[in-house]
Amino acid sequence: LVDFDLSRWSGDSTLGTITAKATIKNGKGLRAATAQADLQAIISKFEFRGYDYANAIFNGKLNKQFLDGDLSIQDINADFDFKGKIDFTQNIPIYDFKSNIKNIDLYKLNLSRSPLAIKGLLDFKLQGNKIDEIVGSIKVNDVTIYKDSNSVTLQNLVLQSSEIDGVKQLNVLSNWIDGTITGQYMLSKI
Repeated sequence: LVDFDLSRWSGDSTLGTITAKATIKNGKGLRAATAQADLQAIISKFEFRGYDYANAIFNGKLNKQFLDGDLSIQDINADFDFKGKIDFTQNIPIYDFKSNIKNIDLYKLNLSRSPLAIKGLLDFKLQGNKIDEIVGSIKVNDVTIYKDSNSVTLQNLVLQSSEIDGVKQLNVLSNWIDGTITGQYMLSKI
């Protein structure tokens, strides 16, 4: 593929073009909603939210709106390994993945409105459509967050979110703070 228009193909305006060498096996369907395939790709360039990522390798399976695979990116502003599953086949999406982030500059990637970068190990087991509906857990190890000229390092952090009979609970466990929030609240407002 050379400058293939992912936005047009998928209907997702946050995507741009992709240039890649790919091996596709067991492929079916030509649209994102129907596509199924075993994929191996060396991606020299792909655009997301106006940023051109470089040097990515993907191995995995795509089954309509279900993705299971490994992604490695060695870009100047996004250097990480990702292994896991993202499932949009149900009404409530499921995210189950681990990532070793060597460096992600969210500001330069057009994913943050102010300077923000991160590195560390992440383990996500979540489900939900919106931040205020998310349940599951996030485990963080040896993570450093850089905001403007400041940084904070978390040796370990576990966030667990649940909801039973309309009552939400958020547990936070870390090397510097432990706490629980119970009741009716919106994560986006905390």
